[in-house]
Amino acid sequence: MPCYARSFGAIALLTLVLPLTVAHARSAQGLTSSVLGWYDLPKDDERSQELSGLAWDPETATLYAITDDAPRIVRLNLSEDFRSVSFGETITVAVPDLWDGEGIARTSTGFFITNENGPHIYELDLAGQLVSWVPVPGHFNRIRPNLSLESLTLADNGRYLFTANEQALVGDGPRSTVESGTIVRIVRFDRATQETLEWAYQTDPIFASGDGGDNGVAELAALSGSDLLVLERSFVPNVGNSIRIYRVSLAEPSNIFELDVLTSDTPVVAKTLVVDLATLPDVGFPQTLQPQPNRILDNFEGLALGPALPDGRRVIFLISDNNKRATQIPRLLTLAVAGL
Repeated sequence: MPCYARSFGAIALLTLVLPLTVAHARSAQGLTSSVLGWYDLPKDDERSQELSGLAWDPETATLYAITDDAPRIVRLNLSEDFRSVSFGETITVAVPDLWDGEGIARTSTGFFITNENGPHIYELDLAGQLVSWVPVPGHFNRIRPNLSLESLTLADNGRYLFTANEQALVGDGPRSTVESGTIVRIVRFDRATQETLEWAYQTDPIFASGDGGDNGVAELAALSGSDLLVLERSFVPNVGNSIRIYRVSLAEPSNIFELDVLTSDTPVVAKTLVVDLATLPDVGFPQTLQPQPNRILDNFEGLALGPALPDGRRVIFLISDNNKRATQIPRLLTLAVAGL
């Protein structure tokens, strides 16, 4: 049974579909994931288009999504039981650069956002006005086109700001292939001390053969100042997407910030699989609009940690970027994960 939209003035109320029986999947490390529900946003509403990053505000039970085709932040207001969501007032972003917004993090006074062009990281106030820039390390001038800073997250009450490039910088190694993943830099800015640290992270290889396939880091979500969830997003034409979420620990000191280029000998952080969306049962989901390994999957680029449920599981939100294509769905997926 698909989601549907009903108009109430200027606000579209979207009904969350909950399965009659909760579907579970267990990772190789024993973490259990369940689909709580999903929303297919109305494709003819501009507020549903090209949603690339996601941030959760627990004070107002609001999700903030950033669009990559226009400088705006979209509010998604969730009900207490996560059974419905409505569009809130859109925030127009005012920055002086060519726009390709990808990552967003909520602060008590506004937002941090990443612009893949540049790349740039901005601090904004609640009205979307520019407050300041975060200095991006100089080696990110070697970003590959359209494989720049896709991710952004905050930890420890806003002290630590994290981001990562989608695929390897020029000089750090090749792009991902079906034989090997790509090495990216996870960056942590300490807003209290101004210290910047980096860790090397290697993605999985592309999950299937085919022309034009890729795999990279699309999003981060901080569990703490030294623990992250990493969203790897892969796509292969005529096959579909692979969406996997890993957990990594950054407890060990790192010195790759001082390395101008990375090599095959550069140590990478260990990662633990949390959930592979292709393994989740897709009962109740509508038929996909293009080939996919299962009916849950689409181009999920945004990730946000939600609240803890009474049973201790943690809510995770994912948002898909439909790229304004008829074959892709703007979908908000809600998971519950035990053991985080």
